[in-house]
Amino acid sequence: MTKTCSSKSFHSVLLCCTIALSSNAMAESETFTRAVKVFKKGYTDCTEAQRIRSQDINQASEKFANYLDLKAKAAKIDPSILTTTLHNISREIEFCQKAEQDILRSKAFPIMETALESCKASKSQLANSDYVKATGAYKKYEELYQQAITITPSIVKVSSIKLKVNRCNKLKKKIDAADAQLEKAKVSFEAEHKVVTRMLDTCNATRKLVSGNNVSKTNTTKAKGILKSSRLAVKNIIKKRNQSVQRKQFSSLRVNQQITNKITSINKCHTLLATTMSTLEVNNKKNEAARKQLAKDKLEQEKLLAERQKLALEKQQFALEKQQKIEQLEREKSEAEATALAEERRILEINAQAQQRADNKAALKKKKELAAKEARKKKKEDLKRKRKSKDWSTDLGNDNPESSKSSKSSKSSKNNNTGWQGLTK
Repeated sequence: MTKTCSSKSFHSVLLCCTIALSSNAMAESETFTRAVKVFKKGYTDCTEAQRIRSQDINQASEKFANYLDLKAKAAKIDPSILTTTLHNISREIEFCQKAEQDILRSKAFPIMETALESCKASKSQLANSDYVKATGAYKKYEELYQQAITITPSIVKVSSIKLKVNRCNKLKKKIDAADAQLEKAKVSFEAEHKVVTRMLDTCNATRKLVSGNNVSKTNTTKAKGILKSSRLAVKNIIKKRNQSVQRKQFSSLRVNQQITNKITSINKCHTLLATTMSTLEVNNKKNEAARKQLAKDKLEQEKLLAERQKLALEKQQFALEKQQKIEQLEREKSEAEATALAEERRILEINAQAQQRADNKAALKKKKELAAKEARKKKKEDLKRKRKSKDWSTDLGNDNPESSKSSKSSKSSKNNNTGWQGLTK
């Protein structure tokens, strides 16, 4: 339109005037007027956002968002508002487009500045061979860089930022090499961490093996061997770590610190285990001495018990023999007593028989004596009667005292002989 209107021909001038009049007629429409009012209100927020963007980026972003909302609302009322040149609207839209980039750059600038600071720190840490922190800082730079260009890619067009970004891009090759070494170191440290973890678990298990009051000699010997080999292994690991350049470069790795902590725990476990083993050795010596003394005492008791049993057996045997002797003596005594009793009874019977015979003889003798006495009495009476009737001298001659005495003596001798002969039968 501008080229056409710039033509000096009459028809061209007439055409331009016709178009201008047509535009003016459109601008005069009610909807367009309302759209202009809405847009102008939004443009006020746009200029305000551009003015305060360096002081308060958040408030500037809110005001610019209001501008965009009002601009969209105006376009809904009359879409021509986005293309019209009336009321300087096209210039204002262009101004707000630039303001939007300024606001976005103002919003992205602090993020990019932080990213570049991380890049600078990464470079310094890489120079100090601290690969862990260097790679970590560079990853942070990349994350923040992406956040900044996501807000607006134009942030890298700022000359000061563009120069620093180029330097950081050159640093990436070194960081990638360091990152590869870091991954290799992680693999090595993970393997080493597994080793020290097993060693710590073994030490703790060994401590449980020798805990308690009754620890077997087998477990004690096993624990000694484990303690010795574990101490040697830890010594070799520490020596290797102290000589490793890799360990120094990646000392800030968490797994490396875990290895250090577990080595410390293993050494503490070794100390406790060694103390337990020393206590066990002392206790084992005491227990061994106690066992020997107990065995000795038991042997003495067994000997004493055997002697007592032997003595008791001998005593029992002696008592048995004594009892047998007593029983034998009692039997002999009983037999003797029985024999004596029988003999006594026999003698008593003999004596009783002799006495009976004697009594019988005595009774017989007494009977005879009574008979003789009666005979004499009768004879005397007969003599008395005869004397009365016969001659006294004749009776006296028949009654000779000597003759009577001799007759009595002969009878008495005969009775006595009969009595002793009966006692001896």
